[in-house]
This record gives sequence, structure tokens and C-alpha cells, in this order.
Amino acid sequence: MGFVTPDFAATLATSAYSVNNDFQLKVLLKDENFSKNMAARSIVSATVGSRLIKVKDAFALFIRGTGDFEKDAFLLFRGTTGRKGGADVITDIRAGLTISSSGSFVHSGFNQVFTSLKNEVDRFLKEHSDLINIHCVGHSLGGAVASIAADWIKNTFPVKVKLYTFGCPRIGLGIDGFAQATTMRLGKENIHRVFHSNDAVTMVPVFPYTHAPVPNGAHGIGNGNLPISVTAHFMKGYADSVSGKKWENLNDMPETSLSINSIKQWLSSASEVNAADASVWHKFNYALAFIIQGSLIKVQAPFIGGLTLADHLAMLLLKVVALSSEFANWVFLLIRKMMKMLGMAALKTAEELTETLMRNVLTRIMLRINNEVRKALNSLF
Repeated sequence: MGFVTPDFAATLATSAYSVNNDFQLKVLLKDENFSKNMAARSIVSATVGSRLIKVKDAFALFIRGTGDFEKDAFLLFRGTTGRKGGADVITDIRAGLTISSSGSFVHSGFNQVFTSLKNEVDRFLKEHSDLINIHCVGHSLGGAVASIAADWIKNTFPVKVKLYTFGCPRIGLGIDGFAQATTMRLGKENIHRVFHSNDAVTMVPVFPYTHAPVPNGAHGIGNGNLPISVTAHFMKGYADSVSGKKWENLNDMPETSLSINSIKQWLSSASEVNAADASVWHKFNYALAFIIQGSLIKVQAPFIGGLTLADHLAMLLLKVVALSSEFANWVFLLIRKMMKMLGMAALKTAEELTETLMRNVLTRIMLRINNEVRKALNSLF
């Protein structure tokens, strides 16, 4: 088996976008690592948002390798383009969880895209039943779909599966959820998630959505104190960031080095809260995890029956307030921080916390970060 370096993985993720450009596609298919046999390649359409992406606006490329990659196949999934369907999928705050084909709860929008092309994945792998290694690669939305695909393939076929994503959003729940299940199924060493610390797309959806692999294990690039940047999501930027590096040079860099004590100090402080500061969003997410996990409130799988993520979080936080006076104070401080950033009148006591208020604040917070995500996605092409 050939070895996929960070450079090669970035090239593959970039190449996924060539499925909509005949000239670029021809150049890609001349790569020495790809089979020249027309029967060993497949361009695949997918349903993104509410419309069918046709072949000329394709979503994925499946291609068999050659040479050192003779028994390998590359499944490349593109991210969003100037057409807004993909942006809508990622930024839909009303999207709930659904059960993936492997049995884990995942973001319903991402799962819809994968489900629409699953039969093509199945057909390709059955036609090439001698394959040993499958490499699933994607950027942005493509990374999310590649992740669900990798999990399903490993659960369905007797092959080795490796996953490479760049600027990928969170896909499912953490402990006892998709993130843990796919980490155990693929093996932490076979999941390469590359992210820029100031890429807003990697910050959504918020907790309890969690990135794989867990715990940690991602390839983080950049300083968490940088401002959120549209260009931080560009695939070219990711390619430049990993150029000339080895996976071990990028290893095990968590999204944030925050400790529980630092989160407590931040929540208790009167410091300004700037929405343009990437670290603020990492702190909000970490604080949600600290409060809900620390209070031992069980994250139920589901905001399936019509509940949004904001609905679910508001219900969880209200339970925390009712069951723990210590954590009720942290909930109060977190909601007050969020309200401060939103320019809302600050709460004075924890007694003012209601489910309706928290739902409103959380919804506005999600809309705020999703606005940054949409800017990044709509600037890709």
C-alpha cells in the first residue's frame, strides 16, 4: 500500500472540486497514482439541500489506484461551491439528528447527502471486491460526508479504511455517539482531521456535537486567539499549511488547550466578549461541555422529534439549574456572557434563567456563528 502524506491528502481534497470541470478532471485522472481504466472510476451525484446535483455539477469521484496503490481506492467528496445548497446544509440550525446507516446519531443534513449516494458507494466497492484499502477524503461539507461514508464502509466491507478531512464541521455526538463509534471502528490512527483554529466551519454545530477522533488526536493548525477568518476555510490555505509536513508533525493538537480552571476564570471575569475572536467560540463550546458533562446530566440522543439543537440545550441547561446549585451558577455566567456578546441586557441573578430565555439566547448565538460559516462557504467559489 502506498502512503498518503498530508500533501497528497490535501491534493486529493482539492481535486474533489474538479468533478465539475472537465479540463481539471482530465488533468487529475492523469495522476500516476490513479488507474487509467475507465471502469475503475465513477463520478457520483448527490442530493444537497433540496435539489439533485447532476453529473455536470457532481459531488464525488471514486477512483481506483495503481502502482503502489494497486489495491487501494480513493473516494473524494467535494465541499460546497458557489451554489448555496451546501451552505444551507451546514448552517441549518433546525437540523436535528438522525440514525446513520451504521447506527449512530448524526446531523440529518449530512446524512441525507451521504444516503443519496450510498448505493453508488456500495456498487463501486462491490465491483472492485479485491480492494484492501479505502481512502475517504473531503473538505468542508465533503469532509462530513466522507466521515459518514468511511464509518459505513468499515462497518459493511472487510477493508481497511482511512479518513482525511480538512475544515470539516462536527458530525455527531461525542461519548456514546458517532465520534466515539467511528474512532473505535476506524482506529484513531486512521483518522486525520486537519483544522485551522480560526475556521468557523469547524466550530459548528456546537456541543454536544463532537469531532472525531476522540479524545483529541486532530491536526490543529494556528493560534486559537486569531480572529475568525473567511480565508481560514479555503482549501488552498489548508494545502499550504500542511505542505512539506508529516502527519507526526501535526499530531494530537486539540481544538483548544483550555482547562476547566481557565474556563471557570473566563466565565467569572468581566472581560469583553468579541464575536470576531475565534477563541471566544472555542470557550463557549468548551463551557457547554464542562457544564453538561460536569453536572452529569445525560445527553439524550435526541433532538429528533422536531426539537432543534437550541431547544435541546435549553432543556439540558434548565435541568442543570434545577439539580445543581454549583453548576446553576456556571449556567448563569455562561448565558450572561452570551447575552453580553449579543448586546442584550445582562441578567442579575440565576433566578432569572428560564428555558425560553436560554433557547432565545442559544438560537441567536448559533445564528451568529453560522453567519460566519456562511460567509466562509459562500466565498469558496
